[in-house]
Amino acid sequence: MYILAYRPVKALILAAFVALLFVGGSAVAHADNPNPPTAGAIADFKKTHDTDPHIPLTSQQQALLNQKDQVAHAHFASRSLSVTPDSLYYGRYLPAVQQGQITSYYCGPASVSELLNYLNPATTQSDAAYWLNTTTGGTAWSGWDPAPAPYYTGHPVSDVLNYKRASSWYIPVGLSYYPSPTDVSTYIWRMAFDLDYNYPLVGNAWEVAWGPHLNGHPINLQIFHWFTINGYYVNGNQTDYLDSATTVWSSVPAYNFYFDSPTLVAILGGRGYVW
Repeated sequence: MYILAYRPVKALILAAFVALLFVGGSAVAHADNPNPPTAGAIADFKKTHDTDPHIPLTSQQQALLNQKDQVAHAHFASRSLSVTPDSLYYGRYLPAVQQGQITSYYCGPASVSELLNYLNPATTQSDAAYWLNTTTGGTAWSGWDPAPAPYYTGHPVSDVLNYKRASSWYIPVGLSYYPSPTDVSTYIWRMAFDLDYNYPLVGNAWEVAWGPHLNGHPINLQIFHWFTINGYYVNGNQTDYLDSATTVWSSVPAYNFYFDSPTLVAILGGRGYVW
């Protein structure tokens, strides 16, 4: 379904909108180009217009998150000690293969297929869409999905990844509408841990019109979009990702390098990432 939204300005004045197309969620076009909204205005807009139920983690997921965090933080801390002035661009790149999404609302299935085709078992976008309960409204951050017990937690992307791999590795991490510096640093060491052990991540972007956008995404649109994270540089301060929206907009690069990690976390605000 369409998620109707309005252009955020400093006072969050409602403006006319035109529903345009889906990119695994929705996109809404706006007629004029205002001054870029502040981070606070973007956060207020997201809080006011959010429709996701934000299902909390189960007790088992929370326990796994705590355990994984302990190991990941220790890994990053010990690895960082070895970084020297000659290795400031220390990073990791996984050669996952980008896929163009086969429909305008299949960014979720495309991301899951990209990740699983790298890790195995290989999965088509159509099969992933079934298990993700993807509709013409896209793939939800949280809500109902067909993953069987014990994998069902109400978080479609992590549930399907764990079900397909018969594991419990992937955990969804929700972010506030206005992510903090701590959210950024935590994302960096979590990302580095997963990628250092050859596990790509999946991000769920919420791009507000005229705010920060992923590379090549029309800045005058509000967009919800899933994408695969497959690399990092500068000790995690830059992120590499795959973008399936190449079949939606010709301006979108399939492989994106050196994207500023704090900006990426801001874009994930109100949704999050699966690691």
